[in-house]
Parts: sequence; structure tokens; C-alpha cells
Amino acid sequence: MKKCSVITAVYNSNKTLPRFLLALGGQTERDFELIICDDGSSEDCLPLINEYQKYFQNKIKYVRHERNGIRKTMTLNRGVLASETGYLLFIDPDCLADEDWVKIHLEEREKGCYLIGRRVGYREQMAPYITAEFITSNKYSKVNLFNIYHAMAGHIKYIEQFLKIKNTLLRKILHHKKSTYLMGCNFSCWKEDMFKVNGWDNDFHGLGREDVELDGRLKKSGLKPKSVKFLTRVFHIYHAQRKNDEWEDYYNKAAGNSGFEAKNGLREIL
Repeated sequence: MKKCSVITAVYNSNKTLPRFLLALGGQTERDFELIICDDGSSEDCLPLINEYQKYFQNKIKYVRHERNGIRKTMTLNRGVLASETGYLLFIDPDCLADEDWVKIHLEEREKGCYLIGRRVGYREQMAPYITAEFITSNKYSKVNLFNIYHAMAGHIKYIEQFLKIKNTLLRKILHHKKSTYLMGCNFSCWKEDMFKVNGWDNDFHGLGREDVELDGRLKKSGLKPKSVKFLTRVFHIYHAQRKNDEWEDYYNKAAGNSGFEAKNGLREIL
């Protein structure tokens, strides 16, 4: 049986998908299933998936629903339902996974906890350098003169995330309390815990804050966030900010739910 499921939601992501797949296909831990969840793209990403399948030990799964506005949370729930393992990792398709990303999430998983990670941000000036060779050689994830130069030039955000610290005590000293929240581009949990909270909230339309809302319900359910900051990270590829005027209304409505189960979640699309 595969060790875990990696789930990502895409929408017209053909520009970033090859780089995403190259990084994920170069993981040190290879025994995982990748589930690509399509929120009704007008682009056909299946040829790309088939092209990059050779980098993966297990067959890539593809699930899709028809476009009806931005329904990222629902498409992620479809990925959860399609998964065949007991442990789930979530990442965005505009991110490059560190080469040990899957391995660290598996090593650090713990009953009663969900894992939260952080990201390095590549600004627009970095776009010409993010090539296939840049990814397959793992230059993107190393503390080297190239990355130090671009960080000092302001082309890389959150440069401190390049640090990898194995010492638990030192990581706790350096870890700021404010970074103990969930980011949807780098977190993992037990599948049974996603069913406990009834998954992502399908009523959450648009982009933004759906991860904050899920974080609140996971905590309400009694689960504890456990950080993998300074152990592994993802690298976010620059794109123009996508404006969403709807998220605040959906977030406030969802946050008003006194319970920890989504009223419209996994069970409602079974």
C-alpha cells in the first residue's frame, strides 16, 4: 500500500504544472500517490500529466468536476475521497516541493496532530531562472550564492525558510508563535481527521482563507498543530495576485459555525 496521498487543486495551471511535477517527481520518498483535482479547467492538462508520469513511482490520479465558479474546497474534497491511503498531504500547483517534503511529513506525523509548514516566495524577477535544470539539480532548495544574492536583492521572500534545523530545542526557540497557523500549500493530516471535521467547506467559494477556516475547525475538534518549519518547505512561484471580493463573506459565515464539522463537506458529495 502507498504510504500517503499528495493532493493538489488545479485550474488552468498548465504554465506551472510541469515545474510542480518535476519537483514532486524528484522526492527522496517515492511511495506516494499524487491526486490532481481539476476545478473545471478550460485547458487540457492530461497530456502534461501523461508526459510527466515517468517521474513517479505510482500512477497519477486525475479527478475533475465541471466549472461552476471557483470551488477549490470542493475539488480538494473530491481528492480526499479519491485517496487510497490513511495520510494526506496538501500542496498548491504553483509551488515546488522540497526534495524531502514527503519524507519529512511522514516522519513527523503524529496521532492527534496535523502538520503545518511554510513557504519561500519567489518574486517575479526569479521567473527566468526557474527552469527544468534549476529544479532537477535542486538548486532552488539550497543555501547557495545564487539564492543568497537574489534574497539580498529582494527577489526571494522569507529567506529564513531556507534554514534546516534538526535540533528540536533550537527549532522551538526560533519558531515564532504567530506562525502556528495552517497554510493550505504545505500541510498534512490523517485522513480520519479530515472525515472527523467533514473536510473542506464546500460553501467556501472563491480563493483565500479556506485554509484558515479549516485550521479553526481542526483545532475545535481537539487536534493540535505541529510545525515542520525549519525541517522542510515549499517554494512558491510568482504569479499576479488573484483578486477575490467574496472570500470575506464566506469566511465570516463559516467562522460563525460553533461546531467543528463543515455543514457542507465530504459527506455531502459522497
